[in-house]
Amino acid sequence: MVAENWQGKKKFLIIPAIISFYPQPIFATRGHNLNTRGREGPRLCGANNVFRTQPHPFPGADTWCGISWIFVVSLPAMSQRHPVQNEDVQLVTTVTAKRMTVFADPANAREAIECLYRVQAQHSFFLYGFVIMPDHCHFLVRIPSPEKISTIMNVFKSGMTFNLGIPKLWQPRYHIRSVKNVPQALRYIRENPVKAGMTETAEEYPWSSATGKWDVTEWGV
Repeated sequence: MVAENWQGKKKFLIIPAIISFYPQPIFATRGHNLNTRGREGPRLCGANNVFRTQPHPFPGADTWCGISWIFVVSLPAMSQRHPVQNEDVQLVTTVTAKRMTVFADPANAREAIECLYRVQAQHSFFLYGFVIMPDHCHFLVRIPSPEKISTIMNVFKSGMTFNLGIPKLWQPRYHIRSVKNVPQALRYIRENPVKAGMTETAEEYPWSSATGKWDVTEWGV
């Protein structure tokens, strides 16, 4: 940035920033076996996970084999901090801007789940349950050290913003709390679509771990 001092001479101002390089397969669709159930351990992509190229949301941008290399510039004041422990199970809620019902579109709801799995492949964490509601998402997770919930959520939210091509997709922050009663938290997640009147049973809602068709870690196993 260039500015002028009181003498009219030009000078340069340097704004400190952190430049991070993320090789993210953000245009790739994760191949998944809907009959596979999770086990106790961080989920990693293996040989059976197939990525295929998706249309780029921004015309003229280049992709290579469905994988985009992006630079993320983040200013120090932008991060959200939470006083939580890595060994705690955490209930995370993120809400769309102005409560837009973006995920009422099945394609967007599926992309949110697949994006979550891609983030998990890069930043290992335990995923015990989730639900993608039309205007918000709930995740029940445990993040082993040295991973951080702030990193995981920043990558997820920025990835979804980029994928869907909606510049202001999310509210700026997200809610997180440590969970002591995990079965109760799982019931809360499961019952979200039922309480919203979207389905009669939790198992009927396709964008939830309650269906038993998505890959999650079973609590207590």
